[in-house]
Amino acid sequence: MLWAFGLGIAFRPFHQGHVEYVPYLVAGLSVWNFLSGAITSGASVFTANAGIILNTPTLPMQHVVRLWTNLNLRFVLQLIVFVPVALYYDMLADVRWSGAVLGLVVMSLIAMPMILLAGIANTYLRDVEPMIAVVMRFFFFITPVFWIPVGDRLQTLLVQFNPFFYLLELLRRPLLGATVESATLALCLLLLLCVLAAAFGLLKVTRTRLAVWL
Repeated sequence: MLWAFGLGIAFRPFHQGHVEYVPYLVAGLSVWNFLSGAITSGASVFTANAGIILNTPTLPMQHVVRLWTNLNLRFVLQLIVFVPVALYYDMLADVRWSGAVLGLVVMSLIAMPMILLAGIANTYLRDVEPMIAVVMRFFFFITPVFWIPVGDRLQTLLVQFNPFFYLLELLRRPLLGATVESATLALCLLLLLCVLAAAFGLLKVTRTRLAVWL
């Protein structure tokens, strides 16, 4: 996360009115790296383990859970970097820990079905993985990870119809000492339920076909 701190210093002159810009950026990048990693790494969760799946009686979910656990550990380590940054900017006392824990739990839960959906899609159509990488790169720039929405009409549209924005806000706002809006929490929980239903519904249909597609 050193490069995140460097980016914060580089972009701070453009955000002079926001003292907390560096913590804002570090928290945002931590969340984004986790979500992006779940989708992009999830695309190869089955294809990368094709030999094991074809030659041993393992369940597809074993590979999903292993990747999910690895991503969660890395996510926690990245969030630990936020602590010295918050200390430096005298913001650690403002952190809303209960909201941060809730955001962390929701973020962790939503990552598993994301991995599963991306993995099944890429197993069926091998061109999906590079497409996912391109799409996630596009969303990185239109999601307020390193930029702060200022009320511009285009930015408002990009924020309102961007599911990644609400997931970012669910954890970043408590880390910065702000309260998560009830609408944001409701949308994130709805998104979690929808993604869970889609992922495990698709797994039920495709479980016996994964080995054939590999």
